[in-house]
Amino acid sequence: SCSLGLSDRVTFLGQRSDVLELIAGMDIVALSSLNEGTPLSLIEAMASGVPVVATGVGGVVDLLGEIDETKDGFDVCHRGIMVQSGNARSLCDGLMFLAQNDSLRKTLSQRGKKFVRSEYSIDRLTNDMRDLYRGLISV
Repeated sequence: SCSLGLSDRVTFLGQRSDVLELIAGMDIVALSSLNEGTPLSLIEAMASGVPVVATGVGGVVDLLGEIDETKDGFDVCHRGIMVQSGNARSLCDGLMFLAQNDSLRKTLSQRGKKFVRSEYSIDRLTNDMRDLYRGLISV
């Protein structure tokens, strides 16, 4: 950040053990990955009720859900804003759109939290594991 002149605006925090506390203080979480599996950072943000903007790569697409509306350079999905990978303008436009739309932030926050709680809960995981083992036993 020093070579870009951002040192007074950007702080790289390094590895932290208080991630959930940090997320709780955020208005929006942005993920600008070029490649992803299923990003835990987005799951944590959504579980905390923080709306997300992310590049449409890998498992991000499944987390954000179906496209509700296509804008110029990004998509408003059911649970977040999906921007184009490798496109800084798309990321900026998606962030600005969400930052300026209070009702959308609230809607995406609620939808994201509900989705993560139903799809990534401990109960769901244990039920899936039980069903997997039962299936293996009957083979």
